[in-house]
Amino acid sequence: PLLGVVMAYTAHEEALLRTQARNALLTLLSKMKKSDGQLLRTALEMAKSRLLTPLCTLLWQNYANMAQAAKSRNTQALQKWALREEDLWDHLAELIKLDITDVTQMICGV
Repeated sequence: PLLGVVMAYTAHEEALLRTQARNALLTLLSKMKKSDGQLLRTALEMAKSRLLTPLCTLLWQNYANMAQAAKSRNTQALQKWALREEDLWDHLAELIKLDITDVTQMICGV
């Protein structure tokens, strides 16, 4: 149950909550990688629906917000959404750095 809650908060609007959830997720996955294979497989199954879908949705919403900000020439909003995009890509990169083949394949689509 804890892992599901953590995954849900990785795409949260509030930056502090989002960061803490992402750090917890990275810690949990790295510990699972070193231990029980069944536990990791269960976590990866959960990640397919509870982690990547919300993060991809957030990325597309973010691009739409950036486009709207650019169209309206709102530089402050554009900067806000650009920073949020960078934050999201950093999180995806951290997940890839865990070197868990299934996670990398989910993110990269290979």
